[in-house]
Amino acid sequence: MNSTGQQNDILNEQVAQWLERRDAGLTAEQRLEFERWLEANPAHEEAFAQAAAMWDLIHSPAADNRDQLRGELRTLNHRRWRRRGLAMAALIAVGFFVSTLWHRPAAPDLQAPLVATTTRLLVPTQQVLPDGSTVELSPDSRIAVQFDAGQRRVLLQQGDAFFAVKKDSARPFIVVAGAVSVKAVGTAFAVSLAPRNVDVLVTEGRVAVEAAATPNTTAPAAPTPVTFVNAGNRLSVIPERAATEPEPQVEPVSPEECEHQLSWRAPRIEFTNTSVGDAVEQFNRQGKTRLIVRDPAVSAMRVTGVFRVDNAKGFAGLLVSGFGLTAEPEGDNAIVLAKRR
Repeated sequence: MNSTGQQNDILNEQVAQWLERRDAGLTAEQRLEFERWLEANPAHEEAFAQAAAMWDLIHSPAADNRDQLRGELRTLNHRRWRRRGLAMAALIAVGFFVSTLWHRPAAPDLQAPLVATTTRLLVPTQQVLPDGSTVELSPDSRIAVQFDAGQRRVLLQQGDAFFAVKKDSARPFIVVAGAVSVKAVGTAFAVSLAPRNVDVLVTEGRVAVEAAATPNTTAPAAPTPVTFVNAGNRLSVIPERAATEPEPQVEPVSPEECEHQLSWRAPRIEFTNTSVGDAVEQFNRQGKTRLIVRDPAVSAMRVTGVFRVDNAKGFAGLLVSGFGLTAEPEGDNAIVLAKRR
């Protein structure tokens, strides 16, 4: 393999790892590392954007998207992998975003370390706050609740949170994330705290976003502009640039974008070196679509990754693209996975 091919393989593996981490839920430290990786090379951002677009097709539970995925793969193949031939290009294009996530059975290597096999169900943490409001937290997220007679205050210390706020005009509901304050009375919204920015997405009602009080004061040192965000819109604030750049702009969000931004709220299954047979059993316990595997060789294949529990069709589509299997419908809600003849 030439040096260009080796560099491409390394990039593919890095992209696959970041996609897996993103879907599992990035910690604050991982977010910072991810941003540094994107900024290190323009090729990183381009490669991740292309792979994420295809990955999101697979993770959408709304419809069978295999035809659309194939189209995306064909486009990417012609642009980036034409030299390697169509058959190899198709496999590499899939590996572009799931490389290292998929493992075919191989002869045992007595010198290689054993890889533990684990399966975990990942669900967001849900809490009911003292006023009856609710909050959902992504993995590794943390909050601190500070309610008193005058206001309801929540500190988002790390990660992502979705709030459904009980209406109480006498006590505003305030979420503080880093240097940003989000104020609401009765509404539903999400706040994401990253090392460099704070994102606010409103799904119901309206919120007011402004600079938060510093730890040693009860109010900002000077009056700060307030930005109102209505339902169906989002706002991304970079506090360190607030003094030198124009006020951040509110952006409309399509239903598809909103679903993607809040995809961490959907239960997921994390597989590590799990057999396809065991993975299928997990999907069949959790989802409506039933997967069927009758071939022991297919059942023995190994997979590693994080998948939505309600997207068995997407999981089957990855097996078709990555392993060359077939996925044929059987009855109303079943899919049979088998080797291609």
